[in-house]
Amino acid sequence: MKLKRIDFNGLNTRQRENYNYHKVAAHLADYGFNCVRIADDDERRKTIDFIADHIDGTVLKVQLLSELGFAKKYMKKQIWIAFIDRDDGSFYLYPHDEVLAAFMERDVIADTKSWVADKWYTYPSVPKKHADLLAPYKI
Repeated sequence: MKLKRIDFNGLNTRQRENYNYHKVAAHLADYGFNCVRIADDDERRKTIDFIADHIDGTVLKVQLLSELGFAKKYMKKQIWIAFIDRDDGSFYLYPHDEVLAAFMERDVIADTKSWVADKWYTYPSVPKKHADLLAPYKI
């Protein structure tokens, strides 16, 4: 069998999520993490997609997103967000609440319909004006 690269854009939503998980998990391995996917997406675990277990014993609860984002349901749960930036393919892993607080200080997220009514806010890619806030979390 000859392997052929797939076109990410031709994948359905579930296939894209699987693809992104494996890309992020492989990337995190270079930083000493072993990632374990949460297969049972019940109500208790609805806010995380995988556990990232570091060789030093640190364990992170991680939600994988398709873009930079924040959600009220992730607040106060010590959740980390992982995503791959669409513009340049960079990987990010950031603590949700800490980065949300920094964005709230600078941006108008709190007053948007998305945040107030929908309870979440996303950016299609990392905004240049906020790149410095995410720079420490680029991996």
